[in-house]
Amino acid sequence: MTLLYSLPVVADQYSSFEELALNETEGIDYKVIVKDQNSSISLFAVHGGKIEPGTSELITEIGGPYNQYHFMGQKEINNFSLHITSSRFNEPLALELAKKSKKCLAFHGYIGKGENAVCIGGGNTSLAESVAMTLTQSGLGFDVIYPCQRYPGLHPQNIVNRCIEQGVQIEMSGEVRTRILKDKKFLKQFAKVLRNIL
Repeated sequence: MTLLYSLPVVADQYSSFEELALNETEGIDYKVIVKDQNSSISLFAVHGGKIEPGTSELITEIGGPYNQYHFMGQKEINNFSLHITSSRFNEPLALELAKKSKKCLAFHGYIGKGENAVCIGGGNTSLAESVAMTLTQSGLGFDVIYPCQRYPGLHPQNIVNRCIEQGVQIEMSGEVRTRILKDKKFLKQFAKVLRNIL
């Protein structure tokens, strides 16, 4: 079983991307991937790679005509040091993509206490409700929590809410993300359900 990196309840090491960039090396510690396809919909994994494993993998599988943004941790150890909370995540290419997008979906991970769940939040409540309802009916084998009390994703500066119509934040537990990483069939099914919503 893949070991998912724990997310300790501590403050971020860096309060902004500028601070991170002064102390970490792009191409070694992290990398930024942007696929701008001139879509009105953008998908974000601002804690991708080894920071919150499974998030970038799901976006890549969704594919399609949608824009993608990945901030990928790729350090040997301590990738959580690259975590910048979504309301302070200000990497310039992410801000630029969000600003030109009509709707956004952001994918995140949490460890939780053994739950097999996806927690739905974000400022676009009508789209969030639609995502939650569709996932609940999908038969993918996890619980759907909506609205997400633990990670509501409602802050106006949250990267997912910087889009024109704001967006949906999808928080996935460690168990769900382990399935994403280990079960290709599950990954494809999950991505297909989300693709159909979009």
